[in-house]
Amino acid sequence: MIKPIKHTSTLWTGLTLSDFHDLHTEGFLSYEDASALRFLTNALAVTGILSFISTGPTSALSDYRYLMDATCDMVQCDQFLGCENWVMSAILDVGLLDRWKREEEGNRRLSFRELANRAKRLEDCLENGIRELSAKTSGSSDAVSSITRIYASSTLTYLHSVVSGLNPDLSEIQESVSRTIELLKELSNWHLLACLTWPLCVTGCMAAPNHEAFFHSLAISAEISPHSLRHTWIVLRILKDVGKVRGSLGEQILPTWEQILCIDGAPILLT
Repeated sequence: MIKPIKHTSTLWTGLTLSDFHDLHTEGFLSYEDASALRFLTNALAVTGILSFISTGPTSALSDYRYLMDATCDMVQCDQFLGCENWVMSAILDVGLLDRWKREEEGNRRLSFRELANRAKRLEDCLENGIRELSAKTSGSSDAVSSITRIYASSTLTYLHSVVSGLNPDLSEIQESVSRTIELLKELSNWHLLACLTWPLCVTGCMAAPNHEAFFHSLAISAEISPHSLRHTWIVLRILKDVGKVRGSLGEQILPTWEQILCIDGAPILLT
């Protein structure tokens, strides 16, 4: 069995790499049980982190930060989703920034300088990560590399929307949207779209009207339907709804992510 460790999280049993150094020692998990636990931990981490954009930045974000920080190599998101840990951590950090911003606004003490500083650190981390990954995998069609870069680029879109609002007209948002679309065009296998529900949704919701043709052609090329790539089909349905909302709002900025990422009042989990 795993030895309990005292911690501040309200959700997770404390797990560290030392708990799994010797899986065959009496009293510890078997290899099979440890593998199952790793899979479930990855599933919880990925599903939880990606869900905050549609459920709102709740207090549980801190629990996922604990999970990512405290479990060492237990969480390997690339094995579950194809996206490397550093990008998933960045998505989590953007969610934490969103929560901090809303709390500060609620208390009427939001410092735009502090907001800009925090956002700049996240932006630099993402840009540096994209550059390093692109340099290492130049000309490569490696699936993990492709998926990770798409997630990283769309996380920049998410970050800009948290800082400045869901305004597709912002140049920084259109820059990251265009970059993500170019990366999507480079996909060597349309089946990888099954791993890209979150970035497709973030990118599509913030895309300019001139990109609509891309998403239409994507649906045709990948043969997306309710029976094939169902989650991707749901995303395309959301994009149509968001397009209608944008048309009705005119020059007004879209509401929050959790208000638009829902169907019949229920949040959509983008995993």
